[in-house]
Amino acid sequence: MAINILLADDHSIITDGLRSLIARLVPGAVTTQVSDMDAVLVHLGHTETQLVVCDINMPGANHFGIVKMIKSLQPGVKLLILSAYNPELYAHRYLEEGADAYLGKNAATSEIGDTVMRLLYGAGVDTVAETEPLTDHRAGPVSPVTTLSNRELEVAQLLIEGNGILEISNLLQIHVNTVSTYKTRIFEKMNIASIPELVAVFRNYTGWSLG
Repeated sequence: MAINILLADDHSIITDGLRSLIARLVPGAVTTQVSDMDAVLVHLGHTETQLVVCDINMPGANHFGIVKMIKSLQPGVKLLILSAYNPELYAHRYLEEGADAYLGKNAATSEIGDTVMRLLYGAGVDTVAETEPLTDHRAGPVSPVTTLSNRELEVAQLLIEGNGILEISNLLQIHVNTVSTYKTRIFEKMNIASIPELVAVFRNYTGWSLG
C-alpha cells in the first residue's frame, strides 16, 4: 500500500521543497499539497494518510484545536508541525495538544528528513528544533508572550491578523464578552495598549508575521 503524505502550507515554495525531499527519502510515496485547514480536513475525511506536515500560519490553522481536529479524523496519523514560529514558545504547546513533532522552518533539511523518517517508520517522537532560547535568564526577563495561556495566545494571533471581537467570537465559538476579557488580559500581561504594540511584541519574540 502506498504511503500517503499531506503537505499543508500556503506557500508553495515550502510544499514544493518538502515534496522533493520526500520523493528522495520515500520513493513511491503519494504526496498531496494543500494551502488551508479546510482542505486538510477534506483530504483526511476521504484519504487514509500516514503523515501530515502542517504549518500553523495558514488560513484556518491559527489555533491549537487543529491537532485534535486532525487526530479525530485519523487517530493514527502522524502530525509534524513545521512552522516559522519560535519552537521555544510554541513547540511544547502543540506537543501537549497531541502533535507528534514540532520543527521550525529554519531547521536543517537533514533534521526535517530525519524527523519524517522517524515518524513514518520509527517510534513516536517529540521533536523540537535546536534553536537559541527565547531568553537568556542571565540577561533579563522572559518573553512576555510566554505568560499567555493557549487561549490567550490564539486570541492574540487573531487580533494581529486584523480580526475584530465579533469575528474572533465566531472563529473560536466563544462569547464576545469572553473575547473582550481575553483581550484585556493579553494587554495587561504584556503591558501594552494597542494592536500595533501587540504586533511588535510578537514579531520580536515569536517570528509571527502576516506574510
